Amino acid sequence: MGPARWLALGSLLALARLLEGRLVGEDEGGFGECDKFFYAATPPAGLSAESHVKICQRAEGAERFATLYSTRDRIPVYSAFRAARPAQGSAEPRWLVEPQIDDPNSNLEEVINEAEAITSLKNLGGKQALNTDYLDSDYQRGQLYPFSLSSDGQMATFTLTNSVPMTQSFQERWYMNLNSLMDQALAPQCGNGEDLFIITGAVPSNHKVKDRVTVPEFVWLAACCAVPGGGWAMGFVKHTQDGGIIEDVMVKDLEKLLPFNPQLFQNNCGESEQDTEKMKKILEMVNQVQDEERMVQSQGNSVPLSSTRSKRSALLPPEASEGRSSFLGKLMGFIATPFIKLFQLIYYLVVAILKNIFYFLWYVTKQVMNGIESCLYRLGSATVSYFVAIGEELTFSHDITDSSVPRKAPSSSGSTHKTPLGSAKDGPRDTRQSRRALACSDAVQSGKVLPRCRPSSESRSWLPTANASREDPS
Repeated sequence: MGPARWLALGSLLALARLLEGRLVGEDEGGFGECDKFFYAATPPAGLSAESHVKICQRAEGAERFATLYSTRDRIPVYSAFRAARPAQGSAEPRWLVEPQIDDPNSNLEEVINEAEAITSLKNLGGKQALNTDYLDSDYQRGQLYPFSLSSDGQMATFTLTNSVPMTQSFQERWYMNLNSLMDQALAPQCGNGEDLFIITGAVPSNHKVKDRVTVPEFVWLAACCAVPGGGWAMGFVKHTQDGGIIEDVMVKDLEKLLPFNPQLFQNNCGESEQDTEKMKKILEMVNQVQDEERMVQSQGNSVPLSSTRSKRSALLPPEASEGRSSFLGKLMGFIATPFIKLFQLIYYLVVAILKNIFYFLWYVTKQVMNGIESCLYRLGSATVSYFVAIGEELTFSHDITDSSVPRKAPSSSGSTHKTPLGSAKDGPRDTRQSRRALACSDAVQSGKVLPRCRPSSESRSWLPTANASREDPS
C-alpha cells in the first residue's frame, strides 16, 4: 500500500472518529441521548418491528439526529431532527456504513468507510445498503434528513442509514420542497425554529435496486411546533413514481397512510392547544410552494425559476452538483486568476506606499516636537535666570537702605536716650564715622556683610574701611 493510500485511509479513519452512530439496545425504551429530537422526548409509537434498529446519529461528540432503520428493506423508516439554522458551505460526500448492524459484536468503529470495513467484516451488507448497490444504477443516495438543513457542517447526514434510492430529478425536487417548506412555511410560524420537531420517512415499495435496496413508494414529512399556546402539526407526502406535486395532509391522515398506523407525536402534538390561524398561514405558503413546483415541471426542469434556482443549487448534494459546476468553475477560475493576481499586486503596493508615508510623517512630527520642546526649555531657563538676577539686585539695594536708618546709642551712665548722629557736640568727620560704624554694626547683627566694612582690631565691632572715609566729602 503506497503512501497516498495510507494517507487516504488515515483521513477516513479520522472522519470515522468524528462521525459516530450508536446503536441503541433493544432493552432501551427510546433512542437514548437522541430522545431530545422527538416531541415530548417520545419516539413514534407503533413502528417497532424485529427488523428495525434504532440509531442515535452523532458527529464531533454531539447527537445530531435519530434514525429508525429497516434491515429488511435496507432503507431508513424515518429520521427525526430538530429544525436548525443551516450550516454554511458545502460538504465532501463520504458515504459511510454501520458495521455493527451486520455484526453487533464487531470491534470496528461504529461508522466507517465501506472499503475499510469489507476487509474485516465477513457479513458486511447483509442487513444494510452499500455504496456498490448504487453503482451503475438509475438511483442516487437521497437523504431523508437533508445535509442542507443540518447545522454540523453537513457531515453526520452522509450515512447510508439516512439514505433511500431516488432518481436525480426526484431528488432535486425533494430537496427543493424541503428547503421551500422550511424557509417559507414551517420555521416562520414556529418562533425561531428551536421548538420545531421534524420527522421525515419513506414507505417501501415492491421495487428494489439490484434486488437488495428497496425503492420508496413515497416519502413523507411530519412537523410539530411545540410553542406553548401557539403550536400546530402538519404533514406532507410526495410520491416517487408519477412525479407529482408535494401534498399537504393532516398528521392523522398521514398516520393512516403509513404501515402499522403509528402515532407520530405524543398527544398529537398538543392537539387541543393548536393555533388554527397559524395553520391557515402555513397552508397559504404551501400553496405557493406547490405552484412554484408546477411551474418548474412545466418548463421541463431545464430553466428553473429565479426564485428556486439558488435554493436548488444550495440543496443539491455534492454528487449531483459536482458534474454541473466543475467545468464552469474551472473556466471561471482560469479567466479570473490573472485579474486576482493583479489586484493582489496593486493591494500590496498601495499598502507599502501608505505605510512608508505614515512612517515619514511620524518622523517629521517627532523632529518638530523635539525642536519645540528645546526652544521652550531654553526660553524658560533664560526667563528664570533673568528673574533671579533681578531678585538679587533688589535684595542688595534693600540691605543698603536698611543699614542707613538711625539707631539708639547707649549713654555713658547706662541709660538709653535718642542722640541723633552728627549733633553739634561732634565734628563733621566724627559724625560721618559714627554713622558708618553704626551701619556696619547693624549689618553684622542682621547677618549681612557690606563691602565697605571691616572688623575692628580693638573690639568685636565692625568699622568702615579707610577708602570709605576718604570717599565721603569733608
